Amino acid sequence: MGDLHDRSELSYRRIIETANEGVWVLDPAGRTTYANAKIAALLGYSAEEMASLSLYDVLDEPGKDRAAANLELRREGQSAQLECSYLRKDGTPVWVLLNASPLFDEAGGYLGSVSLVSE
Repeated sequence: MGDLHDRSELSYRRIIETANEGVWVLDPAGRTTYANAKIAALLGYSAEEMASLSLYDVLDEPGKDRAAANLELRREGQSAQLECSYLRKDGTPVWVLLNASPLFDEAGGYLGSVSLVSE
């Protein structure tokens, strides 16, 4: 079973890393737990830099307020499709469309959210 699981895990990772959308997984506080190469490139960061970022690091002040409210909706189990503006590493804005979904463990505990992000 372990070998099959390992192959499945590798296949899923390849799919996520080569997807045309950015895949960004956040913990309950909005900190990055996973970011694929597409979202890193979109925001102008390396994968290593993305690992140290939170959602709030790429938002202006009004965006931070909206993000906090949206993260609370994920905690409540709500998914959403949103248009928003992120700030790239160089400070330039980029408008994106994102599909955000909550993540829960088997016991119903909130783990954070996953977003599919495209320009």
